[in-house]
Amino acid sequence: MQQCLVIGRTNVGKTAFVLNFAEYLGLSRVEITFNYPDGFATKQTFRLEHARQELIGQGQHKTRCLQALELNVPAGKTKKTILLTDSSGFSEGIPTDKSVRRAVAQTLLEIKQAALVLHMLDASGPGAVGEVDRQIANYADTRGGYVILANKMDLPQAREGLERIRGQFPKQLILPISALYKRGFKEVKAIVAIVFNHLLGAGSAFSVGWAIRLMDDALDQDVDLIWGKPNWSIRLGPGVTAYALFAFAIALVLDPATGLCLLTSAYAIGMLSETRVLPTKLPGYIEGTALWLAAAWRFGLPKAWVALGIMIAAQLIDDLLDRAQDQWLKSPNWTTKLGFVGTVLVCLALLAVLYSLDAWMLAYAIISFVYFQLQERVSKQ
Repeated sequence: MQQCLVIGRTNVGKTAFVLNFAEYLGLSRVEITFNYPDGFATKQTFRLEHARQELIGQGQHKTRCLQALELNVPAGKTKKTILLTDSSGFSEGIPTDKSVRRAVAQTLLEIKQAALVLHMLDASGPGAVGEVDRQIANYADTRGGYVILANKMDLPQAREGLERIRGQFPKQLILPISALYKRGFKEVKAIVAIVFNHLLGAGSAFSVGWAIRLMDDALDQDVDLIWGKPNWSIRLGPGVTAYALFAFAIALVLDPATGLCLLTSAYAIGMLSETRVLPTKLPGYIEGTALWLAAAWRFGLPKAWVALGIMIAAQLIDDLLDRAQDQWLKSPNWTTKLGFVGTVLVCLALLAVLYSLDAWMLAYAIISFVYFQLQERVSKQ
């Protein structure tokens, strides 16, 4: 599960933001996982008002471990489950308390792992940006997925503080918020949705595209040699399978649902006419269908149906582009069954349905498909 990590100095409002953001998304109870620096972890369920009483305090370093809760962040017609993690606050200088030092070190390590880092600053104070904030910003910005939250905008001094923050970080995305009154949460939700639902989904679709391309090139090496088509299997040799597996692994890390649904859909379509018994002791078409059903069971039928539709559309477009080659090889091609115009119409109708179901996932696939078509044509020149 992808993580959104909230960091910042002590008493800037990190815990209040995490709990109130959960409430903003519709939760009245939260299950929080406390991950301590020594490796011990425990879970506890709170009503939100009780969580505020227990976890928010004015003293420094009230939070001494990572406190994570699961949230379903809506984006269009889909939702993405993420971990929103509160962290131990930073302070100027080195803490004298050993447990605080370990908690801060734990937070620094977690910055490398998080898909999105929300760096919270107190815009209301005269020292809105301290040296530790500049160091955190330099450290976090090197890994991407970094946004600054200027908190306590409900206080009168915060406007001046916001301008100071913008002056210190002119190239960063800065969102003014009030964690206490949930102001600016709509914009935060939009950023979280873009990062987790769209950027990671697009990266996963692109990586799956590479995995499929490499595996197809391994199967089509001899035919591509005859037709003079670019082929990665010829360039990479026996290592092409390893690269395909690596691309698929990246897809699973970025967005498991998108990656697995797209790949199993491609495999199911590729095996549709395969009646030979494979090493699993199943005919190819049954094995492909079983894998697609497993992905549908794990990630839901809506996601799996859209992925299957995308791969069918990609197959139709491929058949339109390769109809001359397939005709010469006597390979199956939808244009021989539906005709050129019929194939185009079916493809357009399918794309319209997919757009209504999940426009973002369709967009990822179209961008990846166009990229690979352009890459193939550039390689020919």
